[in-house]
Amino acid sequence: MNRFRLAALACCAALCLAAAAANPPPNPKQPRDTKMANVYLLAHAGAILDVCMASPGADAFPEEKSREIRELSGRLVELVRTIGQHHRDAEVPVLYESTKARMAADTKLRFHVKNNHQYCGERTLGEMRAYVAGNEESFRRFFEQREGAKKAAGK
Repeated sequence: MNRFRLAALACCAALCLAAAAANPPPNPKQPRDTKMANVYLLAHAGAILDVCMASPGADAFPEEKSREIRELSGRLVELVRTIGQHHRDAEVPVLYESTKARMAADTKLRFHVKNNHQYCGERTLGEMRAYVAGNEESFRRFFEQREGAKKAAGK
């Protein structure tokens, strides 16, 4: 009889645990880790540009195209540096570079950039220009709002 009670108790405990897992209690609002999400997204864009510059035909790119790719890459690095400074986190640029390198080495991304972006064709470069400029503007507005809030609070 003990075995049956033990089995019933184990079954009840398992059902209670399953019910708790299916309906977890509401958690307080979790902070969003936008810093890391931004670094990851910027690293992805940087990896695409790196794949373009490492492509078999990169030596034949017009100088203007190569210069623009390098400039866009530099602007991404500057955005990441700004994020790190804002958060007082010296590891952000290191994380960006390591993530970007890992992504650029990925065979799937290389294949995607070759087939879908034609190693940074004009359409892709236009999208990258807009992406980088949009991020620069978003960060500029964010930092201006933060500074305005600090000044209003008297800090």
